[in-house]
Amino acid sequence: MAESRVFGGTSHDNPVRCHPRHSCEVDRLTQTLSTLGYVANSEVWAHPEGRIAAFLGDFIDMGCANRSVLNVVRAMCDEGNAVAIMGNHELNALLYHQPGLNADGTDDGYMRAHSAKNTAQHQTFLDEFPVGHPDTAEMLDWFLTLPLLLDTARLWPERCQPVS
Repeated sequence: MAESRVFGGTSHDNPVRCHPRHSCEVDRLTQTLSTLGYVANSEVWAHPEGRIAAFLGDFIDMGCANRSVLNVVRAMCDEGNAVAIMGNHELNALLYHQPGLNADGTDDGYMRAHSAKNTAQHQTFLDEFPVGHPDTAEMLDWFLTLPLLLDTARLWPERCQPVS
């Protein structure tokens, strides 16, 4: 089971749990959620005490269940049962699929070069979300909604004091 960390307090007084990357391992993700008391209701996981899962990105590229992991995380976020940030794998996916110049100087037309190394790193996502497919564009649009950091003032306004 992946380690889960309580964010900003003890497990008894804080409704948010931080989850490290699950890298396309939907069984590990759902086992972790279940162990922490989350229950799947109508395809969406929720905690009976209203706890919020905080997912730390890197949902793709490391296993063969990209779509399944993304479906779980996205549904939880859409229902307000989780927050998520973008990891470097999601950023790399955005650049891999975005036309433009890249730092590798390959002039292949994409912001992340379609080199053998980069394609191999991204292959499991490509297997489920091919370049140019409408599902891919829709998922990349969702990646663009993910922040790079969590706004803890929004999660715990009562614990945040203004800086003077």
